[in-house]
Amino acid sequence: NNAGTGSVIASKALPRLRAACRSENSGRILAEKRRGNAYFKQKNYGLAAKSYSLAIRLAISPYSKFNDADTTSKLYTNLALANLNAGRFHEAEQACTSVLALPGGDQPNISALRRRAMAFKAMNDPQKALSDLTAAEQALESKLQQIEKDNASSNQKQKLQKLLSATRKEIEVLSSSSSSSSSSSSSIIWRRVLDEEGAFLFVCLLGTAPSLLVVLIFPPLAALSFSHASRCF
Repeated sequence: NNAGTGSVIASKALPRLRAACRSENSGRILAEKRRGNAYFKQKNYGLAAKSYSLAIRLAISPYSKFNDADTTSKLYTNLALANLNAGRFHEAEQACTSVLALPGGDQPNISALRRRAMAFKAMNDPQKALSDLTAAEQALESKLQQIEKDNASSNQKQKLQKLLSATRKEIEVLSSSSSSSSSSSSSIIWRRVLDEEGAFLFVCLLGTAPSLLVVLIFPPLAALSFSHASRCF
């Protein structure tokens, strides 16, 4: 009888114990998130990143029952922002990629896309940055359309419109700087090639007709130009 009574008590206590463990785990996750926010406000980005990382590990642990997807996503984007401010761009990119891989939701995480674009830009990868900003722009447009259908608050609408405008400006700036950078790079490469190959490549660029111009401008290199001209065409 005592054994039977003990098993009944244990069976009743187990759900309460599990609930207590879940509550304790959730409390610790939220406490680390608050600690990270406090460090971030103090501009102590390294410690903020550590707190966010610990909260994430607790939240995604296989033993965790934490199921607040919004908080988990926010932890990742906070971690990305802390790493961006700390100059750890690769870690910021990884945090954003992790949150974008999380299941749930029809729309991608706009904060993750924008912050990963910042990381890519800092790592001199403008094409990937542009791709993320374009995806963020599309997500914002879709979200605004949905808000208009739902007759959401004007404050929320204005906030999204402001973010969309900022994203479009960033796309414009990045596109123009990428184009000018590409043009500049081509110019540098061309000058290097001229330095290495001399008048030979000058003939390749202008064709065979201006060979006389090469003779007049670069007499010492004329022989080299004509001897290699067959390699151009």
